[in-house]
Amino acid sequence: MSFKKLVLVSAIAVSIVGCNNSEVAKDQPAATDGTEQTAATEKVNEVKTNPDWPTYVVATDPSNAPFEGRDDKGLVEGFDVDLIQAIAEVEKFNVTIIPQPWAGIFEALDSGERDILIAPLTITPERDELVDFTIPYIYPTRTAYMLPETAAKLGINTYEDL
Repeated sequence: MSFKKLVLVSAIAVSIVGCNNSEVAKDQPAATDGTEQTAATEKVNEVKTNPDWPTYVVATDPSNAPFEGRDDKGLVEGFDVDLIQAIAEVEKFNVTIIPQPWAGIFEALDSGERDILIAPLTITPERDELVDFTIPYIYPTRTAYMLPETAAKLGINTYEDL
């Protein structure tokens, strides 16, 4: 399996492993698109299960609970973190999980600053040309619910009006 351009990891039948989170200061290169990158003192999750295994840098935007979020110590947590740690255990690699803003996340992968992205990404034809996706493990939908009187006040009569 190629990890260089791996964006989504497939949900495989594995046991979720406990995480060994530690705070690690990482210097982050400046973004090429002018967006703010993770600060040098940003807390990252470093899971070193075996020192003989390779380590891959995993980026995710921690603003998408329950997939990614932050715990009370500022470390990234959530379904995707548990999933990538479980896959790393089975596939025999270590991970360093870097919280990164959505803006510039694909550029960080393309430049080699990150090895893997884990997030519930929508696969579009444009993205599919840029990166290698695995089998999706969630199928997101775009849905909006609104009370009829609220919609009327806002002038929303159809989905296209949104």
